[in-house]
Amino acid sequence: MRPSAPPKAHVFICRPGFEEALRLECADRFGIQGDSEHRAAVTFPDSTTLPRYSDTVFARQVLPRALMIRFSDVDEAAKTIISRFDIISKRQNRQSGRWTLHCYSVDDDDCLALAKTAGKKLLAHTRQKHAEFQKRFVDAQDFPETCENPDDMILQIFTSTKGLMWFSIGSLHDGVHPYEGGFRRMKTLKGAPSRSASKLEEALLALGKHPDPGDTAVDLGAAPGGWSFVLARYGASVQAIDHAKVDVKSFKNIKGSIEHISDNGLTFEPIRTVDWLVCDMVMPSKDTLRVLTKWQQKALMRHFVVNIKLSKSNIWPQTKQVLDVLKGFEWAQTKARHLIHDRNEITIFGCK
Repeated sequence: MRPSAPPKAHVFICRPGFEEALRLECADRFGIQGDSEHRAAVTFPDSTTLPRYSDTVFARQVLPRALMIRFSDVDEAAKTIISRFDIISKRQNRQSGRWTLHCYSVDDDDCLALAKTAGKKLLAHTRQKHAEFQKRFVDAQDFPETCENPDDMILQIFTSTKGLMWFSIGSLHDGVHPYEGGFRRMKTLKGAPSRSASKLEEALLALGKHPDPGDTAVDLGAAPGGWSFVLARYGASVQAIDHAKVDVKSFKNIKGSIEHISDNGLTFEPIRTVDWLVCDMVMPSKDTLRVLTKWQQKALMRHFVVNIKLSKSNIWPQTKQVLDVLKGFEWAQTKARHLIHDRNEITIFGCK
């Protein structure tokens, strides 16, 4: 009697502690049922049709059709991975795309070491047994900047616990994020007055648009000025609204301009419609949404990036309320994402 094949599943990766919010989101928004397999992962039957991770709020990476490997010895896990690779590689050899290998865990050094060990054994096997396939290999650090073909492949080895490993082969066409674990940390901006500048840079990247030179912008709750700095780097003319000090004279390497206005971000309104509204004020989500809705109803902005603070409990119900507000905008694009630089918060953005 032939042994049964190891089980396969789709896996979504998220920030640790948000797996239940992701599971509930997938059930509520997309009608698919998953299991909170790990504090940073949710699994789904391989017969499930998943949304793209980027269409969810909380998913950061996907492992499509991942092979589940329970193991007590990493060498045995590596043999299972190699066996699976040998089967799939015959089909992949007929394609011309590049490929790379991601070996990772989430905030667990011991599990990371196990994934790396299995990955080294797989790469040694490809060099020895699949020379032509190996020629198309690109190092994981170089892959995101060079991948262009939708058939470019990402092999992933994700170790969730010391006894459970997942192996997946997916392409960019499958919606796999080109960065390992979906984790793309933004570079620290030279001269930025705070680390929050990286958060806005990431949000603009997710939006797929940034200010053009000459655009007008309002930054509510601007101090110490990280988000105003980013807008001005692109050439925008920024009104930085905050009773606290924003030391605009100290900002360097900006193409636009920043005017500090000592005013209340909750009540401030521009004289005329601006191109960009951004807001990272620390206040309850209902207050932030009230400000955003007022600006939308009065047509005071053409784009927005707003950070929403969440309490640590009932994360998905709070997020659902945010999404319900966005549904009423009827803009060309609105989206909510739990970005890499977000913690107990999500970022929402839109283009009119």
